[in-house]
Amino acid sequence: MRRDAAVETNTDRGAQRRHRHLEQARLFSLQKIDDIRQRLGTLDLDNTTSVAVVGSLARLEASSQSDIDFIILGKTNEEKLLTALSKIARDLGLSIPNPHGVFNKATELVDLIANIGTAGDTYENVSKRLLLLLEHASVANADLLKSQVSTIAHTYVFSRSEQPSFTFLLNDAIRYFRTVCVNNESSFREEKEKWALRNVKLKHSRIIMHCGLLLVLACASGKRESEAYDWFLRAIELPPLDRIRFVFEECRDRNFHIIEEAYDFFLEMISSSEVRLSLSRLPYEDRHLNITFLSLENTSRKLTSELYRFLHENSGMWSPRFLTRLIF
Repeated sequence: MRRDAAVETNTDRGAQRRHRHLEQARLFSLQKIDDIRQRLGTLDLDNTTSVAVVGSLARLEASSQSDIDFIILGKTNEEKLLTALSKIARDLGLSIPNPHGVFNKATELVDLIANIGTAGDTYENVSKRLLLLLEHASVANADLLKSQVSTIAHTYVFSRSEQPSFTFLLNDAIRYFRTVCVNNESSFREEKEKWALRNVKLKHSRIIMHCGLLLVLACASGKRESEAYDWFLRAIELPPLDRIRFVFEECRDRNFHIIEEAYDFFLEMISSSEVRLSLSRLPYEDRHLNITFLSLENTSRKLTSELYRFLHENSGMWSPRFLTRLIF
């Protein structure tokens, strides 16, 4: 073996040891996704319906504590799929979605794109539409789902002309993320005992989810018009953390390890039933006395500080209007 190859191998092994919780979560998620695909493959679905998982499975950060969030596009197989997915979740040891939540019924593609920004654009439709661009993994009819996601993206990017513009999508992505933040405050009032866990997830996994799309949009804004849209479609096939890595590499920025290290610690904590129990019992007024919560708060600050640094230091590679539109 060449010496440089040996060094590369040792470096890779060192990275895996340093980020072993990321690697464990990735392997766990990929295995569960494959299990779901195989089980849904026995249903003999027609070619009018696709199924995607979103949430922690799609971000490749799931654990035995995770639930299964899914989006069914197409209503012809709705009842069959809902029954099957509930059974699959139980068989795989995953929690099923809230029966009154946005994921527990099928949606037609046209409903997601027909009323963007109007009074008829429901929270359910906004959530599903944006999540398919923020994070998803196909578990049934992958080619159909890829086409459907492309249609959603095209609706945003070519809304006004034949020249690509990512401003419409940027605005809706910001709207959705801020809606998640506002809903988190509402949940605090309604289910106060769950506030700490939701707060921690908001400041870690939701940040990664949001920035995974945000940075891809930033990078796409600096591409030539002839290649920007195709590049964007390829980039959003990646899960959120991989998107961020990809954009760091595009910008030749070597600090992605800071993101990895912070996120690895978050996954280590959040996959522990003891940590979850501790957070579930944490009164809001005692948050500054809880070492676990303070550690996760510190990790969140590291994560957001590094993402903020990256945005500003590399903004010269993107459209000069991107940062302006990000704020105004």
